[in-house]
Amino acid sequence: MVASGLGDGGGSTDGRRLRDAANEIRNYSAYDYVLINKELNQSDETLAAIVRAERVRRNRMEEQIRPILETFTDNVLKNT
Repeated sequence: MVASGLGDGGGSTDGRRLRDAANEIRNYSAYDYVLINKELNQSDETLAAIVRAERVRRNRMEEQIRPILETFTDNVLKNT
């Protein structure tokens, strides 16, 4: 959730957004990553690192890993 525009005059929307943000903060332990936007440059680098890490999660790489593993298996069988 991005809590931008909290002061846009939405009235009840502002209250809902603040409540939602408070609930997310209270439940931080349910998330895989915690990003605190205290220093913009550091937050930017941290977010980029999270995105890079997520892109190479094992379950996302399965299709690329299988052919590599097969070459090892094929080579072992040929050399035995």
